[in-house]
Amino acid sequence: IQTRQPSHATDQYSLAISYFELRTGDLPFEYTSYTGVIEAHLKGQLDFSKLPAGEQAVVKRAAALDPDDRYPTVGDFVRDLKAAVFDGKKATAN
Repeated sequence: IQTRQPSHATDQYSLAISYFELRTGDLPFEYTSYTGVIEAHLKGQLDFSKLPAGEQAVVKRAAALDPDDRYPTVGDFVRDLKAAVFDGKKATAN
């Protein structure tokens, strides 16, 4: 939003938000107005607490406010997310 330049980092951010919505049925912010949503994005006020802890940590990193704090590639993000999802299921199945 700030640079108005699409990049692999913006794709990763969008994927993280989309994943959260698909997984929970909600968006990671409480605001419903356009300006409230933009403000939540600009300030990094995203709430991923509806996800299990492992997934939450991965998605938070992928949606970090500073693009340099995100995963180096979307593939790295997906790899860690897959591990969090499947390792979490194995842990709860035992």
